[in-house]
Amino acid sequence: MNAPTVHLVDDDASLLRGLSRMLFASGYPVRIFESAAEFLATHGKIHRGCVVADLEMPEMNGLELQAALARSGNPLPVVFLTGHGEISVCVDAMKNGAQDFLTKPVCLEKLVAAVDRALAQDAAAFERISAKEKLELRFKRLTTRERQVLQHVVAGNHIQDQRMNYANNAREDWQNYGSASREDWQNHANQSQTQRQNAAASNQASRQQTSTTNQSQRQDAAAGAQASSQQSQAARQSAAQQNQAARQAAAPQGAQSWQGAAGSGQYTGSGQAAAANRAASTGQRQATASSSQFGARQTTRSSAGAYGGASSGARAQSYGDRGSRSMSGASRSGGGGGGGG
Repeated sequence: MNAPTVHLVDDDASLLRGLSRMLFASGYPVRIFESAAEFLATHGKIHRGCVVADLEMPEMNGLELQAALARSGNPLPVVFLTGHGEISVCVDAMKNGAQDFLTKPVCLEKLVAAVDRALAQDAAAFERISAKEKLELRFKRLTTRERQVLQHVVAGNHIQDQRMNYANNAREDWQNYGSASREDWQNHANQSQTQRQNAAASNQASRQQTSTTNQSQRQDAAAGAQASSQQSQAARQSAAQQNQAARQAAAPQGAQSWQGAAGSGQYTGSGQAAAANRAASTGQRQATASSSQFGARQTTRSSAGAYGGASSGARAQSYGDRGSRSMSGASRSGGGGGGGG
């Protein structure tokens, strides 16, 4: 078997000698050909390596050489060299499997790098071809019975492959189902959290509204109680003024009654003073009854005012009693004087 070799194909003899010397000095086995037809005449399936060819050559150019290698059983990698390459030509060469495209004069470093890549590609292709040839050779050596057994083995492998594919598909389906379940659970959790947040916000708004309503009710109740207190206070002041006016009106009448009683010996002043006191007490009860319509607090405070009015009436009656006793004493004094006379 031949070792990997760099095959130089160019119609320029001087360029061939220069490139062969540089590559040989770099450690590569080199063979030179002055035309593509000469190279194809010696090329066989056992050749290994790569081709470094000029793109523009007479009779058969580099692209035609590449196509001929592709049709052969051993298509070697090709590195093209050109002095005036066009972009369209370069694109076609790369599409057809060219390893690299270099311009003349070529740099040794770039040429060595391109050759290394081409030889690595050839080595991989050679491994594949060798494995295939070995299998074909072994198959040819099998007997008829061995070939029948091999067919069943291949069929079993096919069934096993189907089972493996089924298991892999089932595993993927289970993983997808697990992923979907986790996503559903996460979505449900997010929805529940959103619902709890909305419920908390609604409860907070309801509590705030209830607190605002209660505060308004308390303010209204406080304002009503304050108004009732003011009305009760006005009622008490009115009752006190009425009591004072009654006492002032009863005082002159009592004095006149006392004077008349001193002359006639009758207790008329005492009766008039008692009647004035009763009228004052009646006015106080009416004022108290009118003020009791403003609620429990007003009734309590009006009762206190009525109590004050009753006390004032009692005091007025006490003053009348004292006047009656004074008139009685004056009568007795007058009677005594008459007797003396």
